[in-house]
Amino acid sequence: MGLRTVIAIAIALVAGACTDTAEQSSTTTTRAAVTTSSAPAEVSVDTGRLVVVEADGSVAVIDPDGSGRVAIAQAEEGVVFTQPIWSPDSSQISYGRVSGAVFAIRVDEVSGEGSMSIPVSNNPFFMHWSPDGESLGVLHNGNQGLDFELVDVSEGTISVVDRGSPFYFSWSPSGDRVVIHEGAGRFETVDLEGARSPLGETDAGYLVPQWLPQGILHVVDDRLVLVGDGEPVALAGVGEQTMFVANPQGTRVAVQTLGAPEQTVSYAQTDSLRPNAVAVIDTATSDIDVIDGRPVVGLWWSPDGESLLLLTPISGGSALMAKVWSEDDGLVEYSRYRPSPIQARDLLPFFPQYAQSMTFWSPDSSGFAIAGEVGGEIGIWVHQLGVAEPRLVSDGFWVAWSGE
Repeated sequence: MGLRTVIAIAIALVAGACTDTAEQSSTTTTRAAVTTSSAPAEVSVDTGRLVVVEADGSVAVIDPDGSGRVAIAQAEEGVVFTQPIWSPDSSQISYGRVSGAVFAIRVDEVSGEGSMSIPVSNNPFFMHWSPDGESLGVLHNGNQGLDFELVDVSEGTISVVDRGSPFYFSWSPSGDRVVIHEGAGRFETVDLEGARSPLGETDAGYLVPQWLPQGILHVVDDRLVLVGDGEPVALAGVGEQTMFVANPQGTRVAVQTLGAPEQTVSYAQTDSLRPNAVAVIDTATSDIDVIDGRPVVGLWWSPDGESLLLLTPISGGSALMAKVWSEDDGLVEYSRYRPSPIQARDLLPFFPQYAQSMTFWSPDSSGFAIAGEVGGEIGIWVHQLGVAEPRLVSDGFWVAWSGE
């Protein structure tokens, strides 16, 4: 199983159908999985808000119980709104607007007090706010692969600062630069004016580096490495292809090494991981916790950095099982669901990138949202941790939770 296989599995989910029969997970974990009890009538996650794309294509903001709807963009004939995400302070929402061959980035105040529309030359298929909320990184197709553009949110201007393919980026904690991974191994920082600073070698067999408070996480010589102010720290051996996502605090990294089942990968001489299994690495000690023996198509850390959402293909790859791991509770299975075709196609194949730009988790880390079909009903679902059944809160096919 390689990166192409992960992408193929995610795309297959678009046409897949949920089945009534559960497929048991093959789990390798240091702690026993636990099972939640039956759900109460209500799910009581009540922090933050959800931005959703509704069934008719409108963009709206709702409370976690489905109430308090605020329209951001009403559906228009011939217009498609894409991938709305929150600004870091949750005061603004950015999204794409596509009308035939006319493309734009919209940035709207949730309060309704202001909005801007910024023309772009092609469909903006990925956006990521800088941590300070002053800039918006955008990727879209260009004449030389992909164009990486930066939006100055206060000025409402946009400029191309880099190009290449494939192209992935991660913001510095200060928001003044990004680290990019482009092509077979270009590994550089790029500032807001487009000035580039090479960082040395990096491997081709991963997607996106991640800029943590402690430094930049990437892969070189088949090792997961953290590059900070001092000497680089090799956290683990990860093989030729890997997916990884660190928690917001930079204290833990969830890793899935991709490869043939007969291969094994040594982790810091303390543990071993069968390829396609998921492990959690402590960045301070390099200790390894193998948490699930099944491959995933999505990993999202909770804001408090204590819980990890895993999206695992089941039922022959036509559906997903949403699971949550934490050190205290081990691995808990939640919903079996078919993800919305839009998120399965556009988001899941590239989840290490999207795990940095948006979240399914509530700000207090007490619940998560999913978009798709559960038990024959399609829409936006909210799961409270410790509750077996989710609550249907809206129709629609895209969801992202605010940070505040």
